[in-house]
Amino acid sequence: MKNDIIKQSFSINLAIMGALHLYPPDNRGYVYIIRAYIMYFFCIILLPFLILFYFLLEEEFDIMTMNFNAGFIVETMCFIIKLLPFMRHGHKIKICIHFFEDPYFTTRKEKHTKIIEDCIKICKRNSMAFLIGVTVGVICWVIRPFFRQGYTLPLDVWLPFSVEADLKMYYSVYLFLAIAIPYTAFSGSMIDPLIGGLAYHGAGQIKILKDNLQHLTNYVEEEISRNTTFLSLNSLLSISNSLTDAIYMGNWYDYDPKSKKALILLMENSKRPIIITAGKLVELSLTTFTL
Repeated sequence: MKNDIIKQSFSINLAIMGALHLYPPDNRGYVYIIRAYIMYFFCIILLPFLILFYFLLEEEFDIMTMNFNAGFIVETMCFIIKLLPFMRHGHKIKICIHFFEDPYFTTRKEKHTKIIEDCIKICKRNSMAFLIGVTVGVICWVIRPFFRQGYTLPLDVWLPFSVEADLKMYYSVYLFLAIAIPYTAFSGSMIDPLIGGLAYHGAGQIKILKDNLQHLTNYVEEEISRNTTFLSLNSLLSISNSLTDAIYMGNWYDYDPKSKKALILLMENSKRPIIITAGKLVELSLTTFTL
């Protein structure tokens, strides 16, 4: 199985996060970083404070309007802390996201592959469910002013000017809110299932580990029969140890004195066993591999 489980599981999440500048490319430059911080400032930091100023400075407002916007304020302010690591340490987070694509997690057993495929299917399903739900909610929120009378906005925000005085100013503010609200909504709806999906993949790897430990003996025997590295290594050691016998059984007595001396040196050196170790601690042989 090709080890691209993260791309298969979270292709939607990573694409949207990339568009929101929360999933940096490999060769990001200063222009990308500046754009990311600008979007973060205007959509995550500025917007909740404008709503908060509206409530603090507005003399008359109804309780329903306050309840409607208060939840958005709290959620957006939480996003200030939640999304900050994606701004400052985007590359490190990207490495963590792709951790399960390491070759160590490549599966060879059919039932292990089935576990990974189930994880991929569930992650894709959850991400799609979040995406559809948030998309419907954002559309309903953004188009809400069109069903009201006058120049109303999707959210009540404090502004140093009146949007009703100038139609261009109204649409400029409306466009800003129409961008800021989806930024907040989609960033959360893509990051949350991504984190949950990575945890689910971790649980899948634990299932695979439990199965490997439960059938360790059988899997080791299968690996030995398929892996020729240790078999070749064992053959090398056996052949090197039989050099002395091979020289003795040969026609060494027909050689000239110089060649005979060279054969004697070769026989003496071959008496020293060839030992290949791992980190100078463990001898690599077929015996130690099967322990």
